[in-house]
Amino acid sequence: MIKYGTNNDDVGLSRYLEYLITRLQINKTYDHTRLDKFCVLYTMFAVCIKSVVTMNVTCEETKKDYTVDIDVFNILNIISNLKGVESTKIINDGGNIYTVELPDGLYNKMQSVKASNILKSIDIKNVTHDLSAYTDEQKQQILTTLPGSSVSRIMKFVNDYESNCADAVYLTYRSPYVEDDIPYEYTVNLLNNELFQTFKSISITDLKSFYEMSHGMSSNFKLSHEHYLSITPAETRIYYDLMKNEVDQQKKQAESDNASGIENPVPGV
Repeated sequence: MIKYGTNNDDVGLSRYLEYLITRLQINKTYDHTRLDKFCVLYTMFAVCIKSVVTMNVTCEETKKDYTVDIDVFNILNIISNLKGVESTKIINDGGNIYTVELPDGLYNKMQSVKASNILKSIDIKNVTHDLSAYTDEQKQQILTTLPGSSVSRIMKFVNDYESNCADAVYLTYRSPYVEDDIPYEYTVNLLNNELFQTFKSISITDLKSFYEMSHGMSSNFKLSHEHYLSITPAETRIYYDLMKNEVDQQKKQAESDNASGIENPVPGV
């Protein structure tokens, strides 16, 4: 994941995440919606890696950096309670039947969706024409021959799908450097890549710090990297927090001894 993030390879990262979801899925017959997939990813991250993540943000007005604590379970609670919408629909208009299918992958390469992008088949007078092998240009030519009401109904489905969860804000924060700053809000959109980019940001940042932490612990305690890779990130953090608390206590004790005038009994330390 870090490799894909460092190379800014969104397509490669999304394919790898899709592979993980498919491989770990118990019920192989269940067809996940796009929203289902994001619920799975955020659940996996919160349970297996970390539930609260610190994100670095730059204030647009002052250009100063600040941090935002993101509760992954809170994001999951919001998106998991949304009503999912099927990405495939059969539209009947004037006796003609159109099958349309919106992108349901984690990453959507299209910046905008046109009717020609999602038109899969047309049934006219009980004859089905499969358009899956047609180019986008060929589909556009077909659309020019269709009744205007049919194209309108296809685009209404796209607009309804996109705006279905538009009022759901899953993340919000504001700059501490600007008085009465307008909060920056992330809203759920089932067509764009905002949910994907949010997951990418919190996972890549935190996984990088995890590997840095594992490297530091293996170097200091002479334990192999294989040992840390054999346990979950959550378990590693428990050990790390215990170690950090112990070191902090030793520092406080040393500072207290120095303030009391107690000499260190170990020469050279």
